[in-house]
Amino acid sequence: MPLIGFAGAASGAGAAASPNPPASPDPAAAHEAPAGVLPPDMIDAHHRVARDVAEQSMVLLRNKPIASMGARAGKPVLPLPAGTRVALVGDMAARPRFQGSGSSKVNATRVDALIGALAAEGGLALAGYAPGYRHDGTPSRELVDRAVAVAVRGDVDAVVACVGLDERSEAEGLDRSTLAMPAPQLDLMAALAKACGKADKPLIAVLTAGSPVLLPWADDCDAILYAGLGGQAGASAVARILSGKTNPSGRLAETWPLGECDGVYGEPNVPEGPGKPGASAVAPASAYPCPDRDVVYREGSLVGYRYWTTAGLPVRFPFGHGLTYTRFDYADLEVGQTGVSFTLTNVGDRPGAEVAQLYVTGPCGSAGGDPASDGPARVALELKGFAKVRLDPGESTRVTIPFDRYTFRHWDEASGSWQVESGPWRVTIGSDCLTPRLSATHMVRGTMGARLGGSGDLSGQGDLDSPGIPAVLGVPGMAGDPAAADADHRCRLAAVRAETARALADVASMGDGIVSVAPAPIVSTAPVVSTMPIVSAVTPQSAKSRVFDANDPFSSWNGSRDPIARWWAHRLARDERRARERRGEPDLDALFRLNMPPRALAKLSGGRVDARAARSLARIPNGHPVLGLIGFAVGVLRNQAANRRTAALLGRFGLK
Repeated sequence: MPLIGFAGAASGAGAAASPNPPASPDPAAAHEAPAGVLPPDMIDAHHRVARDVAEQSMVLLRNKPIASMGARAGKPVLPLPAGTRVALVGDMAARPRFQGSGSSKVNATRVDALIGALAAEGGLALAGYAPGYRHDGTPSRELVDRAVAVAVRGDVDAVVACVGLDERSEAEGLDRSTLAMPAPQLDLMAALAKACGKADKPLIAVLTAGSPVLLPWADDCDAILYAGLGGQAGASAVARILSGKTNPSGRLAETWPLGECDGVYGEPNVPEGPGKPGASAVAPASAYPCPDRDVVYREGSLVGYRYWTTAGLPVRFPFGHGLTYTRFDYADLEVGQTGVSFTLTNVGDRPGAEVAQLYVTGPCGSAGGDPASDGPARVALELKGFAKVRLDPGESTRVTIPFDRYTFRHWDEASGSWQVESGPWRVTIGSDCLTPRLSATHMVRGTMGARLGGSGDLSGQGDLDSPGIPAVLGVPGMAGDPAAADADHRCRLAAVRAETARALADVASMGDGIVSVAPAPIVSTAPVVSTMPIVSAVTPQSAKSRVFDANDPFSSWNGSRDPIARWWAHRLARDERRARERRGEPDLDALFRLNMPPRALAKLSGGRVDARAARSLARIPNGHPVLGLIGFAVGVLRNQAANRRTAALLGRFGLK
């Protein structure tokens, strides 16, 4: 989700709505509202708060200069001038997806739609509308053609396409199987990009999604606004940003990749052969997208932007990215013992907000991952603070971002404690993790010297948990040899930068399809081979040897060797498809049943099914349907008898 600076989230949610806000009543009448019902003036006030939060959260990802539109030629496409005639395309413009599902779904007092808010809130003219795709995700070439016809009309100045992830693509209770948007929407964007290019009309995309998506069409768009899940007033916020009534100021809290295989799990680990360097029994399960059951977590400290910056890989949009309709200048960086300060100036012609971000890089190189280095292995840079500052045109202010007890520390394997490395640290102020604006070197006197690493002598060194040093909760060290763990981390970092990362592990069977995984000896010859950071047993299994348990969703039973289990999975999938086709949109209840694991029955059956009965169901996909069904039935009857005994006992004390 986009954030307010990095500190807030998009607002509220709901399910049903009135398209128009109610008129404000006499304030005296507000006290006469029925019990449990908010008075209209309070509803209006809450709606304005929801809109304000959404406006500050949305992220302007792209805004390139345009060659058309008369006097505005050469200027960024956004904001659109008042009265601009807009062709609105996309089902989400009329039926917005503004919240999550499951336990995150609440009832809204009203829900704004962009098809109405465009003129009411943005002062823009709606020249035409076309849905472009079906809400349920089924393809329709006819809808795409109609959308293109609306977009290229002569009375259209700009095209706004509302696209993103639907309820079926991301929801509580299921994992996303891909970073791609639904195929019908990709077809729509490709057709619009081609048509708008020929007609010389700017194309603006409004993205609705709760997480990053791949944007293969991004370079063909003139502007992209990431609305996230904007809450009940999200559409009004979009309209106000498109028209310039609000200057966008949100920033990305996640990296948006160029491709699905660009992440830390993206390179499949192909074994070179049994007993050879690089051979790994878990290789197929340690890449993403992963066709098998498990993805082994082996990233260590290479999480999120830490991986991308350390590996030096290109991305679509970096962590912390976000544009505004004005420009800011950074100057006069000062680094002290308690923090950093610098001057920030709005050098544009609009009021706006900037999110200045503080990053640090430790001593001994930009990433500290050289296997031969004595310094602690660490990533290229880490975010340690930020400040969101609002300024009028021409206004300057002095911004301070303080250090805290977490700014320079790292986990030291040798001592099993948090330590601060002494030496020259690089302090960077940036507008995102890849755009440094100011930088300086800061000498840090820490709790350990620069040559301690994983094998140094820590005698006489302070611990960040020791008296006299700001209190930090102690964290137990990882199991195993600390020196080997540190060397493993160092090799992993170096392998990432050399783009030769590979999992290497010793795998031993523990029976029942469970294996234990232990780090193999460090390989010191080129190319660098990274061992896997092991913290627990994992269960990489092929489709043929797969063992199901109560945590596997019913949808996964379609890969079972038992025909009854496969029939049940196919039936649930069929019911979900039919419900979606009947409603014209995803049926979240049917989706939940399809992706629900047996263990959930113990929580959702009102006490009729206990955990033991739910576990019995897992015998069915493992080839024992009779035992599974009998065990489930016996468990339900046993649990009902226990419930009756408990109820009788409570009744003796007058409790029910």
